[in-house]
Amino acid sequence: MKASSSSPKTEQGDLILLKKQIKALEQEQARLKKALKDSRKESRQYFNLIEKAHDIIYETDTNGHFTFVNPVTERIMGYSKENLIGEHYLDLVSADFQEEAARFYGKQFVNKIQNTYFELPLTSKTGERIWLGQHVQLLMHGDEVTGFQAVARDITKQKQVEEAVKVYQEHLETMVENRTLDLKNKNQILEQEISERRQAEAALKESEEKYRTILETIEDGYYEVDLTGNLTFFNDAMARINGYSKDEMQGMNNRQYTDPENAKILYREFNRIYQTGNPSRGIYYEVTTKNGEKRSLQTSVSLIRNSSGRPVGFRGISRDITELERAQEALQKAHAKMSLLINSISSILIAVSEDNRILFWNTEAEKQFGLLEKEVLGKPLNDLKIEWDGDHMVKGIFLCRKENSPVWLDNVKFLQLNGKEGILGIKIDPVFGDKSLEIGTLIQGSNITKRRIMENQLIQAQKLESIGQLAAGIAHEINTPIQYVGDNVHFLQTSFVDINKVLSKYITLKDSDQEGISFDHRRDEVEKIIQETQLDYLTREIPKALDQTLDGIERVRRIVQSIKAFAHPGQEEKRDVDINQAVENTITVARNEWKYVADLVTDLEPSLPLVSCVLGDINQVILNILVNAAQAVSEVVQDGSKGKGKISISTCQDGPWVEIRISDTGNGIPERIRPKIFDPFFTTKEVGKGTGQGLAISHTAVVERHHGSITFDTEIGRGTTFRIRLPIKDPLEFENPEGWSWNPE
Repeated sequence: MKASSSSPKTEQGDLILLKKQIKALEQEQARLKKALKDSRKESRQYFNLIEKAHDIIYETDTNGHFTFVNPVTERIMGYSKENLIGEHYLDLVSADFQEEAARFYGKQFVNKIQNTYFELPLTSKTGERIWLGQHVQLLMHGDEVTGFQAVARDITKQKQVEEAVKVYQEHLETMVENRTLDLKNKNQILEQEISERRQAEAALKESEEKYRTILETIEDGYYEVDLTGNLTFFNDAMARINGYSKDEMQGMNNRQYTDPENAKILYREFNRIYQTGNPSRGIYYEVTTKNGEKRSLQTSVSLIRNSSGRPVGFRGISRDITELERAQEALQKAHAKMSLLINSISSILIAVSEDNRILFWNTEAEKQFGLLEKEVLGKPLNDLKIEWDGDHMVKGIFLCRKENSPVWLDNVKFLQLNGKEGILGIKIDPVFGDKSLEIGTLIQGSNITKRRIMENQLIQAQKLESIGQLAAGIAHEINTPIQYVGDNVHFLQTSFVDINKVLSKYITLKDSDQEGISFDHRRDEVEKIIQETQLDYLTREIPKALDQTLDGIERVRRIVQSIKAFAHPGQEEKRDVDINQAVENTITVARNEWKYVADLVTDLEPSLPLVSCVLGDINQVILNILVNAAQAVSEVVQDGSKGKGKISISTCQDGPWVEIRISDTGNGIPERIRPKIFDPFFTTKEVGKGTGQGLAISHTAVVERHHGSITFDTEIGRGTTFRIRLPIKDPLEFENPEGWSWNPE
């Protein structure tokens, strides 16, 4: 037997390095879980902020179709979210305003104007005309516009006030002019005119009271200033926004509650309105309240003209948008933070729509596949030029949606950017929740090439360790038949010499006449040789020796064949395997481990179907548990003076599963260590008799690589039963459904 070229120190160093690498992988997995948890927390905070907002918040794509609406939108417009998502926003805009709205937002899109304000009327589900004042912000991905985000408030009451004031002024001016003309021309009806004027004044007072009540109840600030910017009229909300009492605000100039920069903004806009006569629908500026707090306002302003059409001041409505700006800033920060966290995760994250189009493609996906996010967004997944096991991926996605549950793909082969074949570990999850997000499937993955190499090395090391431990027993098992084969061959060799003597004498008997020796004399010599060589005995025993020799050779052949099947299964991919044969081969290989301490009983179901699995993995699992069972029984029987223990192995089919049971009559597993038995490097054996890898490797092989299960029942003083359950067919072993294929051009 050739000695190993590596020293114990080298092997120990390799084992320590392997432990460190596995620990690093576990730490990386913990970090990923924490990052994902933080990301989900940030997402919940962001959506809670939107859900609790008092304003309408909605988003559209670049074509104007709704992609998100908040509950306030549903309440004000009377439509449900399901009715709104996918509809065009112009369908809600009043017909007389659609062309102007399309032109305004088309200009914002083409010129990439980041923030705008626009007032427009919408028609609710009940037919009510609702005016909205809305701030619209472009949604950007790099330099590309991906949609619109709007925050809007119902300004219907404000519009009603403005329209009522306008109608009232026109009515009053007409009335005064008519009455004045009548007074000049018809002195005779002076009494009647005085009466009508009093009636008009009463109506005016009533109208003023009505609209004053409206002004005092709205949340927005209403104000009127003269041409120099001094307040001449304002409502309670305007005073409240600025933090002053009404008495303190009366007559104040805007320079008293704005800093120089914002005073310039107001002067410039008011001057433009004065010069052009055109009202402004969106002036953004800051005020400093009485207590020194900065508040952000948005105001719409128009000219006040006297009866002769000469400008005498300005009127406007201001809205405090401080909290709205803070919410938008928090929303942007949440978006940025979430994006940073997701792109910092060293795992592939791909979101796919229900029609298999790419909706999200993170930095790790770019790094692994060499395709930038902007190159793949919106494209079908099966059109991407990725050299990987595409059919395997397609089947995984289809199965995930069909079963509405996660699907794991542990060995997805792909071509790495360095030109070498790699392996991806993929998890495919269905996405539940808001259908407007259009996400049907989330693909998570990692390049596990190095990990798989280490696992295979670890499994091979475990297999070599097992072979090394079994070598002496295997040699003994082979030596026993070889010994009596050798004895029988030696017997046949000596027997041939005796038979040859008898044959030689028979030849001399034939030639006796030629040599002049009597036939009777030669015959006596032959009879003597037959008696000396015990020819009768030889003719009886030689066939028996040949049968024993052939039996011994057959036993050696079976042992060698079992070793070969165990140590060199000949494949790393899943194929249909006879589990009963695998059990029998492993029993043969490990015979010397159990035959001195236990009687082994098998109950293998003859009609057991073939199982799709990696034979080498299953051989190793059965061997690990069988050797553990033999060692557990050995601790009970010790020197064998009380007889042997018992090991039972059975197989059976349970629906779509095959179950292997391995039971022993050992001492059982103590309760305190039961949670740890599948942990890597956990062992209760003394140094040199185990590395603690056997059950850990078995668990990985059964659960992770074959999507099965491995469990145990144990009772102190009575023994342990391990149950290995394997799916008969790989869940992904089916033909691609119609319309699902991987054929990138």
